[in-house]
Amino acid sequence: MKSIIQEASSIAKAVELAWAKAGKPQQFSIKIFQESEKNFLGMTSKPAKIAFIFNDTQDSTNKIVKKHIEQSKQLRTSQPQPKEFKKQEREKGTQLQELSPTPKVSTTPKDQEVSSKTSTLWITEHSEFVRTWLQDILQSLGYQQVKFSLDTQKQLLKIHFSVPLINDAAKEKHLFRNIAFLMLQSLRREFKRPLRHARVVLLSGERQ
Repeated sequence: MKSIIQEASSIAKAVELAWAKAGKPQQFSIKIFQESEKNFLGMTSKPAKIAFIFNDTQDSTNKIVKKHIEQSKQLRTSQPQPKEFKKQEREKGTQLQELSPTPKVSTTPKDQEVSSKTSTLWITEHSEFVRTWLQDILQSLGYQQVKFSLDTQKQLLKIHFSVPLINDAAKEKHLFRNIAFLMLQSLRREFKRPLRHARVVLLSGERQ
């Protein structure tokens, strides 16, 4: 286990900065030492301070990846392909193309974009991951009593909280933006998918 002590103008900002410094781990916990305070001019007079606790698995993962790369390089160098064999294969491929040409189907970037946008991104597996991930985040921030529900609509995921997390609407909006960002990053790491068109909307209490 490793930890990072981080200060920022808000708890959400401190969590975001510490998460980036830690190498964006999938699992972590947060301990809040103090909340930020502002003076009568609206400037931060006392920064928020947290401890970001995580498992440092990045080094071991990099070692495994490097090991596989080295092994694949050794296999390629230990089994060289004869030049004559490569030449024959190229000639065969050319002959096959001349004998049985296949029509080319062009797909414009616009068609690809429409196809990706109409596909359903929020499958059950993604929703269950978000539910578990969000429960851990709420518990780390001290909101374990807050209930929430998920509503998926193709590329859109709506998260409804039973009550506002912060009384100040502007601060809550900033917190929701950071939670949505961390959530999408964790989903991309977990499922190895870009999720380019995925959208997350967080709503709470009477502000829905």
